[in-house]
Amino acid sequence: MKIALLALHFAEYASRLAIALSARHEVLLVLNENNASHELPEDLGAQLSRSVALRSVALPRLREPRLLAVNIAIARILRDFSPEILHIQEYHPAFTGWATLSFRRRIPVILTVHDHIQHSGGIPRDGWKWKVVQWFRLKADRVIVHGPRMRSELAELSGRRAAERIDVIPHGILGRSGIDDDGSR
Repeated sequence: MKIALLALHFAEYASRLAIALSARHEVLLVLNENNASHELPEDLGAQLSRSVALRSVALPRLREPRLLAVNIAIARILRDFSPEILHIQEYHPAFTGWATLSFRRRIPVILTVHDHIQHSGGIPRDGWKWKVVQWFRLKADRVIVHGPRMRSELAELSGRRAAERIDVIPHGILGRSGIDDDGSR
């Protein structure tokens, strides 16, 4: 199966997921160039290049006119890969929404929600931006969260219809696990 993973944030998490998926599937991973350069350790980057088709994009600020061009470029990258599943790591809908909408009718869209309730400084829950985030969550065929509490809180936020499509998949370990390449600690 061909899986496209659009991860414009959480590069390390998405890279480890892409490597795991590549054991059985053909995987394209699209990363934010800046986020990847800050999060990916060198050894993980090398492992990625051996097993996953990797593309990166440079994201402009939200109010820059280049935003539309970057969205078109992301949609083209995904279209050229012709995935059977599109898996998106939730990020600002101005960047990931275009991809979701362009593939929505053709293939299943899976959304991983890392922060089901926005942090301080995030999108306020009483504004139009929050409604857009909620709308994209409702459009996903499946939603992944990392724990049962997140599932119940997201279900409460999103309603019963969305609750039936939320799956719990534990986050796993990020960073060095404490085990060296030779298996010693």
